[in-house]
Amino acid sequence: MTSRVPTPIDRTVELAQLRPDDVVLDVGCGSGTAARDAARRVTNGRVIGVDPDPAVIRAAEEQIAGDDTDVRIEFHLGAAEQLPLPEGTATVVLAVDSVHHWQDLEAGLAEVKRVLAPGGRFVVGDRDDAPGARKRAERLVPMLERAGFVEILVRHTEARGEPMTLFAAVRP
Repeated sequence: MTSRVPTPIDRTVELAQLRPDDVVLDVGCGSGTAARDAARRVTNGRVIGVDPDPAVIRAAEEQIAGDDTDVRIEFHLGAAEQLPLPEGTATVVLAVDSVHHWQDLEAGLAEVKRVLAPGGRFVVGDRDDAPGARKRAERLVPMLERAGFVEILVRHTEARGEPMTLFAAVRP
C-alpha cells in the first residue's frame, strides 16, 4: 500500500492543529481546497474562504455544492488587505501559497491580526519556489513581530518532494 505524499495544504493545516470548534479563515482560498480540508476537521465550527477573484470564488462554491461540509463553509470576495470580516471573527487564519499574491504584506498582516480573536493562530505555508519566497521568508518574521504577533515559529519542510517554509504566529 502506497502512502499519500503530503501537499503544501496538508503541511499547513497540520501545523494549524485545527480543533472541531475553530472558526477558520483561508486567505487567498483559490478554489477552496484548503477550506474543504479544514471543514472536514472543524466539525462544530465554520470555515470562511476569501479570495479577490470572483471567478475563483464561484469555482470554490461549485466545489462544495452538495458536499456534506457545505453548511460549514462560506466564501467571500475580498483581499488580504481588506478582509470582509468583523474584528475577532477567526480563531485560525490560514494562508497557503497565497502571501506572494498579497499587494501589501504589512497591510495584510494587520488585517489578519484584526480578524483573529485573542489567542488566535496564523499559519502560512509558502513553497520555496514561489516568486520571491526567499526574500519574503527573511522579511516575514520581523514583519510579524512589528504587527504584534507572538510565539512566532518557522519550520522548513517538504511537500510533494519540494521544499517549503511554514510560519506560525499567535495574536496576543
